[in-house]
Amino acid sequence: MGRPLIYEILEKPASSGVIALCSLIWFLIQKRGIGYADVGLSYEAAVEGGQHWRLITAAFSHVSVVHLVFNMSALWSLGAVEQAAGLGVQYYLHYTLVLVVLSGLLVLGIYHVMIRRFKVDYFRRVTAVGYSCVVFGWMTILAAKQPSSKLNLFGVLSLPISFAPFESLIFTSIMVPQASFIGHLSGIIVGYSIAWGLIHGMNNYWAVTMLGWIVLVFVLSLKRTGSLEMRFIEIEPVTDPSLPSVGVVASRNGRALQMDMLPGRGVADFIQVINQDIAFHMDDIAWMKNCLDEELIRSFCQTMQSHRHTSDLFCQTMQSHLAPFASMCLDDSDAILVYQSINQGSSKYRYVLPL
Repeated sequence: MGRPLIYEILEKPASSGVIALCSLIWFLIQKRGIGYADVGLSYEAAVEGGQHWRLITAAFSHVSVVHLVFNMSALWSLGAVEQAAGLGVQYYLHYTLVLVVLSGLLVLGIYHVMIRRFKVDYFRRVTAVGYSCVVFGWMTILAAKQPSSKLNLFGVLSLPISFAPFESLIFTSIMVPQASFIGHLSGIIVGYSIAWGLIHGMNNYWAVTMLGWIVLVFVLSLKRTGSLEMRFIEIEPVTDPSLPSVGVVASRNGRALQMDMLPGRGVADFIQVINQDIAFHMDDIAWMKNCLDEELIRSFCQTMQSHRHTSDLFCQTMQSHLAPFASMCLDDSDAILVYQSINQGSSKYRYVLPL
């Protein structure tokens, strides 16, 4: 009869903690209906979009139960690192932090080379998500430090740890073609760099310092990109009469412009952009007189997107109608209806465009 699970958990506290954290995040992702594109790591979002926080969210997020179980099963088996002589819990925690950050940065670095040097634009939007980079990193470290160990998966599959990193890399690439080959390879490279002493010297001081910088960059990038208002975070709607509200009602054909501004970041910027080119005359009935040109619509979309107040679909639709917008003037008989509403903390946009 095997040992009780509680003893295994106590012997692998760090691994158990990471497994519990990843499982909790997976549960929240499923409950909130979050897609991998919302939390995953891509060059377009993390580098060009400044959403550096994705370096962390991508590592601890899984979008399917199979993905989660496979990674956590391998991680549990690799918990032997915590029990190994000369390594232990502190070593495990210190270098887990290193693996999360450096493997993610290496992925982005490879994407950068492929995009800029080889002009392969495909890698701009490739999105990686999951703890696999760290799992492959620890698999590699254990293979280098304890080559006689075994890697047990699901309690039925046992692999010699010395060959496990590259065996798993090839096996995963064949069986799961959509898996991130570059992400797994990055974990292996960082793992060998740690095992061979190329990356060394981590202690409590450097670990706390590194963690502090990670938290600072995480929070600042969330704030700068407006992602603190991510659509899967529920926010209580607040009615404040001091916030701007614009309404344009047409008397002849019933089409109207209505913009009920949401509280939060980006509202002032949005109003500033609109007011630069369009005069809103507010009275009992307000008319929008001036022309919408191409530059205005582009500024409108960029501003709204930068503050996460609109969707790509909305802006793509706006862009597809640039030609008719650029050539028309809006009067009381021609207007755009933009209706904003909040449904369980999510900003949704319904719109009617002139034909």
